[in-house]
Amino acid sequence: MKSCFSGQCIKEEYWCDHIKDCPDASDEDEDNCRKKYNQECNDSGGVFRCLGPNLQCIPRRDVCMALPGRKGCVDKSHLYQNCSTLVNCSALGMEQCRHGQCISGSQICDGELDCPDTYDDEDEDHCREYHYQLPPPRVGSYECIRSILAYRKT
Repeated sequence: MKSCFSGQCIKEEYWCDHIKDCPDASDEDEDNCRKKYNQECNDSGGVFRCLGPNLQCIPRRDVCMALPGRKGCVDKSHLYQNCSTLVNCSALGMEQCRHGQCISGSQICDGELDCPDTYDDEDEDHCREYHYQLPPPRVGSYECIRSILAYRKT
């Protein structure tokens, strides 16, 4: 736990995540976040510096990975590199989006858009190859996207 300037405590992972969790927004204080991100960038040579103005760095192994639970750049710049030359998704047992990002096979045609280019769910022929039937929308408000093959939460 870390203390906001106001004295309230929040979880450390909420610090410098570009969401104001402290009532006084001190968890997004530019000086504190610069120190945090510079520390992450200096920890080792195996890091990728995100392209946005937030000074964020992530582990190099997470570049081009659009997987749940993997750390990514807040600005999503880790997904817009020349991924097809940086990583071999099939060698990692994963599927490849059109622009080279890797996703797990279970993310293909699952009704959620995981590839930045929406390739994993928007192509009807592609999803037929996976013998996919779209489940009903989950609880909440969703809209149909381009075809009946994908929903987006609204």
